[in-house]
Amino acid sequence: MFELLKSLGGLGLAAPQVGIDARLFVTAWGEIFVNPKFHDCWDSTEVVEGCLSFPGLQVKKKRWLNVRLKDGSAYTGRWAITLQHEMAHLDGICIG
Repeated sequence: MFELLKSLGGLGLAAPQVGIDARLFVTAWGEIFVNPKFHDCWDSTEVVEGCLSFPGLQVKKKRWLNVRLKDGSAYTGRWAITLQHEMAHLDGICIG
């Protein structure tokens, strides 16, 4: 999945996007998330984002700028937004 993500130039890739039935995703910064769950989210903003599943499509989304996962790890900005996008894929949400 890391190689595919790198070749596509994305920030994250979820297992369901590539036909793998698992609640996991990988990120361009090298992390693997398995069964991730949000603990806390704060400071919302509106962003325009795309998706590797729909090349060229851009949509406006409301996203949190800061997130903390149940394991205690915290992410801000672009990384927090990427986690939200990929976790949506794990819940069967593509984009929109």
